[in-house]
This record gives sequence, structure tokens and C-alpha cells, in this order.
Amino acid sequence: MMFFSLLISLLFSTAVGSQEIPLDIRERSLQEVVPAFNPQNSLAANSEQRMPLILEYSWNSELLKQGEKAVKAVHQAFARSGELMEFEAWPAGADSIQRVWVVARWRPKGKAAWRWIDLSLSDEMEKQSIVLPTVQTKEHLIFDDVMAPHRGLYDKPLFGDCVFTQGKGSVVLKAWPEPELRMALRSWLNQHKAVCRSFPRPPVLNGRPKVFHAESDGMTVRWRSLPGRTHTDAVWETEAIKAFQEFPRHLDKDYKLDVQVVAGEVQSHEFGRTWPLFKRKNSAQPNNQIGDLVEYLEARYHALGITTERQVFFWRGIQQYNLIAKIAGTDAQAAPVVIADHMDTAFEEDTFRQTGERVATHGADDNATAVAGLLSIAKTLHKTKIRRPVWLLHLTGEEFPADDLGARHFISELLRRKQKVQAVMVMDMIGYPGKDNNKGFFQISVGESPQSQALGQLAFKTALLDNHKILTPLLRARFSPKTYLHQTDALIFSDLGFPVILFNEWLNEKENWDRPYYHQHDDTSDTLDFDYAVSILKVVIQTVIQISL
Repeated sequence: MMFFSLLISLLFSTAVGSQEIPLDIRERSLQEVVPAFNPQNSLAANSEQRMPLILEYSWNSELLKQGEKAVKAVHQAFARSGELMEFEAWPAGADSIQRVWVVARWRPKGKAAWRWIDLSLSDEMEKQSIVLPTVQTKEHLIFDDVMAPHRGLYDKPLFGDCVFTQGKGSVVLKAWPEPELRMALRSWLNQHKAVCRSFPRPPVLNGRPKVFHAESDGMTVRWRSLPGRTHTDAVWETEAIKAFQEFPRHLDKDYKLDVQVVAGEVQSHEFGRTWPLFKRKNSAQPNNQIGDLVEYLEARYHALGITTERQVFFWRGIQQYNLIAKIAGTDAQAAPVVIADHMDTAFEEDTFRQTGERVATHGADDNATAVAGLLSIAKTLHKTKIRRPVWLLHLTGEEFPADDLGARHFISELLRRKQKVQAVMVMDMIGYPGKDNNKGFFQISVGESPQSQALGQLAFKTALLDNHKILTPLLRARFSPKTYLHQTDALIFSDLGFPVILFNEWLNEKENWDRPYYHQHDDTSDTLDFDYAVSILKVVIQTVIQISL
């Protein structure tokens, strides 16, 4: 009997977690209740919990100015001008292009007890990308599964972004809990009459959570203990580049067939096997065919003499796969160049709207165009003498609800192995030019680091070579209103400091945003412009070679 009591106690303590609870925070900083962030151990799917900003990679003077505006706006909303107040605030990531600022608590200057910000967001605050703690009273929004029938196609459970408090919020029970504890903690939190205050967690500086403390009279802001270093916004210059003309014969024809096979439109009969039609490719589908697609891709690479590595992990009880095809360079010790796609597909929005059923798209453009592109790169490079290794990275789980899960797993493995990479180049949708695109516009979106900017300059110059007259490159900065990086796996690499760029068609929130076929049942190969797609692919290949020689 004692054994079973001990077992139950152990399971309960494991579910609740190691954080000391309850904790009275009236006179304590919220920094004391923020859980540790260990990206080398695991990175949750974005649909489950937003990753904190890493200040070493994201802090700069513009972000500080945004924070000052946020604190002033909140002060002016509920305090008299000239009244000196203290605030707890910090920058955070968002689904939008720009960063947001969380303003969580306040107290009169010289007073001990902190109080939660209890305001409704005004239009002016929303324009300034200000986030305030939001009390959530509907239990199903906090705890119900992302795939529950009553949820919208892109609805996220709030659990991982909650600070659970008691009473008026003076006692914290659990803050930003691990997503996998969602069901284990549900009844316990209900028993304690916990209240969810939902908002993004504080950022990380030197491996520790960082809550900013500010004093403001509504006109000026004074900070305590700001980060001591900022990254530069300078763009590194790149050397002159040379064109590479030796593309494989029949590249155009082979590429189109590969897109159709990956999109589940054409059945392959290669390597003595009849492969299935790859139609079910959303990572949240228990019967998805991503494992079958991985086997097919492995066979293709092995036929070229290229070694592969599977990364296998589980999410929602479903086996997940990343695949890395490794093209050797002459310098085995050199940091590799990584070219990534995502091989999963979204759920069809039109089908969900009409029937409530979650059916995976064919995904010819999103993202068979990139998966087939990696196969074409393999054909081009496996006999080319390059110095740096090149890794062709097929990621799972970019689409909702996995929401960049494969990229997060891959990055965790890199950090755990202390593996450096020279550059990361992501392809996501390169086959649909958009309306009235006579100049062949396509986008090169850069990550946040100076190395990312240098990589973007190199790719941009490569696209201007004479053999790409069909195209006009558009170079998009990290926070340009016309970037697309924040909608893709490339964002995760950027936020964690990797040098990264994204290649994609002419698509952003200002241009071609309502394009046809996107996440619809008819995202099929007959909607694509293959001359356009192959031209972008050649820019990618030439850029890879510039870096790898």
C-alpha cells in the first residue's frame, strides 16, 4: 500500500513540475516564476507554446524604442501624467512580422506590491504591438486539444502561454507550463480554482529569463539592467560571384515529374517497388504517409550514392521524421551548408469550411516545389567538387498544427551536438508567380543576423546573373512589411541566431496575399509555372555553390 501511495505522489509531483508552488508574487519579480528554457533539450510546437526571444540575437536599439512607447502608452491609459510608476515589461515574438512588447504588471514608485495590468487593449495600443495579460475564463480554450472538432482550423490551446494564479493573482500556481502537462494538470488546476492569465513568456539572456523593469512618468522611461550588447544592422559586403552553367540534362522535365510524385498526383514505380500516392502529408494525421515519403526520398538519394540520416521523434503519439541527405565536401571538418524544405502539407481550408473535415492538401506548390528542388540539387551537386558539405534537409511539421515542429527538433539536435552550420537556406513555395508578374518577381527574405544579411546579398547578386533574365529578385529585410520569413520554418532559425535566408515566390501580406490555391484542395501541379520554379531553383543551386566552394 505504501508503494502505491509513493508512486501516486511521485507521478503527481512529476506532473505538477519542480517549480515551488504556490508562490506569492506580490513583492517578487515575475522573473522568479519563469521556467528554464533549454532549446538543446526540446522546442515545443508553436501551436503549443511560443518560444521566448533570445536577446543575444534579437536585441537592438529599435526594439528598445518600441518598448519605451509601450510603457508610455500603458502609463497614459490608467495613471495621471507625472505620476511615477514602475512596470514589468519585455519584448516577445508574435505571429505578425513585428515584435510585440508585453506590459504585465505595475506598482506606484516606492510601493511594494505589484498589480496586474487590468486594461482592455485600445486600438492605439494594438497599433504599437502591445500585449497585456488576458484573463481567460473559458476552460475549453485553455485545455482542449488543437484538433478538437469544435476548434477552428488554426485555433491554438492557450495552456502553454498561461500564468495560472489564484484569487486576485497574488499567488502563482504554475507559469508557462510545459505543453505535455496539459491534461495531467487540468483537474489539479481546476481544484485550486486557478485563473489563466495568457501572455508570451519573458525572453532569455545568457540562458536565463529576463524581465525588464522600467520607471515612467508617462513622458519619459528609465530602465534598469538592460542588455549590454546589441547586434549591428550593418550589411556585410560579399565578393564577386561567378555563374554555374552545368545543370543536369532534363532538369526541367525531371523536376516537374518529381513535383507531381511528391504531391501525390503521379505514382512512382522506381527501385523495384510501386510506391503509394503520397496524399496524406499533415503531421497531425495519425495515418499520414510522411514515413513512406521519407523511404522514397532515401531511395532516391542512395541511388546517387548520397548518405542519409533520419531524425525520428514522436508528437501527439505519432511518429515524426526529418530526413537529412549529406553530400560530402572535400573538407569534412567544414561547417555544412543546409538547404531545407518542409515535406508536410496543410489542411484544406475550403474542405474544412464546407464539411468540418481535416483533409491534407496535395501541396504541389506548398511545398512539393521545394522537396523536388532538393532532389534536383542532389543531382547537380553529387558530382560537383565542393569544399563544404551540403545537407539537404527535409523537415516535417511546418504546417499547422505542428507549426514548425520539425525545424525545432532539428535545431535542438544541432545545439545538443554543438554542430555549427555555415548557412541555412529555406525554400517554401517557389512555383506560383502571382498575378501580373511579367518581370518574374520572387523574394529573398533574410534573417535577423548580419550573417543572414550577407547571405541575402549573395543570393540577390546571384539572381542578377545573365542566365536568370526571366527573374527579378526582391530582397526583403527581416522586419520589412513585405517579408515572408515569419510565416515559415526560416523564422525559427533566425530567432536562434542562425544565418538564414528564405527563397519563395512573390507572396507577402501586402502583395498576392489572397492568392488562389493556397491551402486549398486544388494546390496541384497544373496551377504552377515550372519555368519560373526551375529558374528560382537554379538561383538556389548557384548560391549554394558560391558558399560551398
